[in-house]
Amino acid sequence: MRYKFAARDDSCPSFPLQFPHDGYVAPHQLWNNSNTTMTFDNHPSQYPANYPQHQPLQGQYSPNYQHRPVSQQSYSQERRGSASLAVVGNFTPGMQHQLSSNPLPTPQSILDGTFEAAVAYADTNRDVVTYVPRRPEYSGEPSLPSIIFSVHGRPGPFIGDIIDGKVVLDGAYDLVFRDKLWKQTSLTVDWPGVTSSSGYIPCFRDNRDLTRTEVAKIVAENVKAIVSTGLSGKPLKWGPQVIDAYSKRWNLRKIDYRDVRLIAINYYRKTWIPVLAVNA
Repeated sequence: MRYKFAARDDSCPSFPLQFPHDGYVAPHQLWNNSNTTMTFDNHPSQYPANYPQHQPLQGQYSPNYQHRPVSQQSYSQERRGSASLAVVGNFTPGMQHQLSSNPLPTPQSILDGTFEAAVAYADTNRDVVTYVPRRPEYSGEPSLPSIIFSVHGRPGPFIGDIIDGKVVLDGAYDLVFRDKLWKQTSLTVDWPGVTSSSGYIPCFRDNRDLTRTEVAKIVAENVKAIVSTGLSGKPLKWGPQVIDAYSKRWNLRKIDYRDVRLIAINYYRKTWIPVLAVNA
């Protein structure tokens, strides 16, 4: 079978893997609120003695969206209610979404003028991204809760920052596969115009479950592998990328992996799919 799960043991395949494909999803606009910090359970007894304790970053993590030209097409002029951080993995692929939250008014902030100033600042510092399109079967409501990757409540750290250890994720030491009792699980990197193929990633290593940070790094390395291969012009393992009207914007020869952000991984059809985005 293409997807196979086994009882956990110490054997795992080598990484990173490479696996890609194409597809189309009809557009739809959605919004979210990053003004929610993820909570997580601490299980210190599960960590090796040499594990560093979670330390917050000094200052806020700031993806390089600040100098992005503001486009009136990037977001609705009407202020809308925001969705919770938990559902950012379900946002429609191929469309623009706002990851930063709108300021909430209070009687005091309205009276003293700070709300108006906050609105003006938010309007010029919106974190608006375009989700990388995915096949219809890898879109919509996943069959398991999304595993979200965020920093200080804002989803979508850059995969280069994840790989280089430049960010500390919210819930960094959550054991995200702990309740699954899997030895390994399937991962499919879904990229427009690239043939689909899946590989396995470990859920359990060195007699312990993997943390959110470790899973994020494995996923980021797999995404980097396919994007970097395409940018270099080297042949992809499963054939060349098909460039058409749908995939033209996502031509791997024009994409730097450092510009790709990892929002979440979603579980569809017995495989995890990275939810990816780039700055709009």
